[in-house]
Order: sequence, then structure tokens, then C-alpha cells
Amino acid sequence: CIGTYANNDGVHVRVTARADTPEVAEEELAETVTEIRRRLGKYIYADDDRSLARVLLDSLRSRGLTISVSESGTAARFGSFLLAEPTASGLVLSASSTALKPHPPTAETLALGARDQTGSDVGVGVVLAGTPIDQGLYDGVVEVAVAGALRNSATFPIRAAFIEIQRRSAMHAADVLRLSMS
Repeated sequence: CIGTYANNDGVHVRVTARADTPEVAEEELAETVTEIRRRLGKYIYADDDRSLARVLLDSLRSRGLTISVSESGTAARFGSFLLAEPTASGLVLSASSTALKPHPPTAETLALGARDQTGSDVGVGVVLAGTPIDQGLYDGVVEVAVAGALRNSATFPIRAAFIEIQRRSAMHAADVLRLSMS
């Protein structure tokens, strides 16, 4: 049996098996898990109960890397996402945010600035640009850059309520950082 559950840090997948014997159940479970991994491979961030933030911090720790985050327009959602984990101490050197700006700096500029100001190994910049369109919706663009010992960048167009765009900005930043470590 496969169950999917939407959560704040992604879609969680639970796999169970029931059979006449434990051996058959284990075999069926293993086959199902193998097929799920084949289909979802690059989207899987953990196969245990660790949160996405914990997985990112564990990956940084295993590489001996520190990180600093600078955000614009996001209400510090990505920095808060990382700092909410008790294991962030000593890894996240700084997390800062500014309000939505008409002409924000680039995510790359923020990432490099965060890294340079704190001496961290990795800087992450997250920039949200949003324009109100109708009935509480915004057309938004989230730009994410990872600079320093890890490198990656991506841009994501989003249409949603502004607070939802801010929440998604953190998830996009987490994924861009995760992919920079794969």
C-alpha cells in the first residue's frame, strides 16, 4: 500500500505491505520501494523521518561547510526554515532578510554578500519579486542562488497569495541548495 501526505517540507510517501508471511511482505515492500525510487529518484531527499531542513544541515555538516542566507521579500522564510532545526548551531552563521523591494538585488549578489560578510563557505540568496494581479493573488518570481563552495541557481515563476509565495520561496531555496549537494 502506498500513501502520500502533503507536508510543509514536501510530499511524504509511506509504503506498507501485508502478506501471509513476513518474508513475502518484506519482498513486496522491497519491490515497491525500488519502483518508487526509480520513478522519484532525484526528488527524494530522505528515506527516514528527518525533515528537509535537517537533511540539508546534515549534508552541510558532513561536508564541513557553513552557510549564510540573505533574503529579499521572503519574510526570512528560508533562513527561519533552517534555524528552526536544533542542529543549525555552528552551521548557519547568519540569516538576514529585507522587505519586498521594487528593484531588489539579484540572488547571486545576496548570496555572495552573505558569504563574504560572514566568512561562511556557502552563501544562499533568495529574492522574491511580486506584483498584485487580482483578488489577493500575486504574480511572483522567486530567484535563488547558491554561491561559494557549492554553486547552483534557479528561477521559479509563481502565482498565488503573497504569503504562499513566501512559503514556497523557502521550499525552492531548499531544493536548489539540496541539488547543489547532489
